[in-house]
Amino acid sequence: MRALCPSMPTIAALAMGVLAAGGCGDGDDVCTTTSALSSDASAAEGGEGGGDGTAGMAASADDASTNNGQPNETDGSPQTLAEVRFANWLAEAPSVDFCIAPHGTTAFEGPMLAGLAAQIDAKGVLDAGAAALSFPQASAYIPVAPQQYDARLVAAGATGCSAGIGADATYLPELTPGTFETIALMGELDATDGAPGVLTLVGFLDAAVASEVDVRFINAVPDSGLVNFGAGASASAFAPIFANVAFEQAGTISDEALDAAAPPTQTYAEYSPPHGEGAFSVVNADNVTDVEVTATNITLTAGAVATFILVGPVPNASPANELVICVDNGGTVGLVGDCTVVSN
Repeated sequence: MRALCPSMPTIAALAMGVLAAGGCGDGDDVCTTTSALSSDASAAEGGEGGGDGTAGMAASADDASTNNGQPNETDGSPQTLAEVRFANWLAEAPSVDFCIAPHGTTAFEGPMLAGLAAQIDAKGVLDAGAAALSFPQASAYIPVAPQQYDARLVAAGATGCSAGIGADATYLPELTPGTFETIALMGELDATDGAPGVLTLVGFLDAAVASEVDVRFINAVPDSGLVNFGAGASASAFAPIFANVAFEQAGTISDEALDAAAPPTQTYAEYSPPHGEGAFSVVNADNVTDVEVTATNITLTAGAVATFILVGPVPNASPANELVICVDNGGTVGLVGDCTVVSN
């Protein structure tokens, strides 16, 4: 039972030298030892921040709500930060790290997970392990100054942001005070040489609080076409929640257009869990009898905010695509959050 509660190098070339993701032990409040990117970050030589994983990390979570003591420009009160996390939803990718920069500046700082791991280690409660994000994990949330960011993918273990992988993401949603965002790697590698085939970083605004249960669905499979996501383990029992979801998109409510500035509630739906264990499926939007993937024995508890992600193709998996669940408001101990492959 799965209970959910509250000239750039290619990936293939970098895979030989990446560090494996490290595990996290038990600790108290280690999930809050995060860091913030300064809103007035200046570009270092080469258009990026410092290369030790800590440059521009202006605040820990101890003062995350006050932007490291910097006053709000409007009334002098402490400024509420936003939160960003990173996800690796590319099944064949090696472990990765990420850098971010204020939109349009190319002043990339990070790598962000390296900075987060350093802060966790500095607390001395547990060993964060290698600063590496492996499939299908999402990182802990990291407090950042509210604004729009660009993102760059780098190899796990990178000491700076200059050697990016693929194109930078420059169309991410703007973060306002108190909002949450996931920046996710998705796509597929080239079948012949492991080079990027379809490789993209996509940003999604997240919800953090649910009165009952809120669910979201993201399509991270390039060749999937349009798919529907809903409850039920078979075509005859299928009850759609989101319809006609394309690659790189989150399902929207009542066919609302997906907008980068849309509030998170547009891409989450309230879900009334059945008594006991439930099931979820992804079906072909053009042929609703074609069930692509199913996850059974899922228990959603009151207050859970859960994201379901269609991922693939997954090597040696049958079917080739699988379903991942991330608990968006589940909290973290250490570097990574709670994301798991749950399809049958």
